[in-house]
Amino acid sequence: MGLIAHAPSGLAQQVLDCAHPSERSDRLLCSDQDLQRAFQDAALRIGALASWSKAPKAWYQTQRLWERERRDPCENAECLRAAYQERNAYLTVLHETPTPVAPGPWTPLMPALVLQQVDDTALVRLPPMTFAVESLVRVEWKVPAGDRARWAVAGPGGRLLCQPPDAREGYAADFTFRQSTQGVYWPRWERDGQGVVFEVFSFVAGRDVPLNKPVRCSFTIGETLVDNPSVISVWQVPVVKQH
Repeated sequence: MGLIAHAPSGLAQQVLDCAHPSERSDRLLCSDQDLQRAFQDAALRIGALASWSKAPKAWYQTQRLWERERRDPCENAECLRAAYQERNAYLTVLHETPTPVAPGPWTPLMPALVLQQVDDTALVRLPPMTFAVESLVRVEWKVPAGDRARWAVAGPGGRLLCQPPDAREGYAADFTFRQSTQGVYWPRWERDGQGVVFEVFSFVAGRDVPLNKPVRCSFTIGETLVDNPSVISVWQVPVVKQH
């Protein structure tokens, strides 16, 4: 079993090396595509949970402990399949349970925007914003549960671009901020008892984009189908300096 560094936390994530499977469990996994998918789903969820955690290494340690004690003793594919079904059901609950939004003077930066439908890709252009103080800015997306349930574990992809409103393609802008995200790593929040919202993008005004200058952001959310209306909202909260 090899390692590859792709998690947002910068920690190494497990990847199945089917070119040179060295352990019995690896050989069993590599012989069955459904088992390979179960392995990948578990790795993605562990990577996401670790990226949100203050102790990310502990998630990889507990996963490796589960592999040694529950998975590796398996002698056949049926045993492995049952082990991963149990493990992925447990990780899914942890991964999908939202965290209440931290208290603070959260301010909406624009009226909520309703996307009637997303057919593969949605393009959203936000109105220009100006920030007077250093602030955390969060772009959130509330998606109906029935539509979320059809997503693969990796989820949709997101790309954000922030520049001055007068920026023109082919010309150097005064500033540019870009961010790429993947759905599996979007933190899940619960805001005001309204159910799960995804943090699709976040940035800090005063660090990623300048203060006291107009900022125009646009983004795409792609590789997904959402048949029912979903809601985009943008929130701001001042950054509290730790002394």
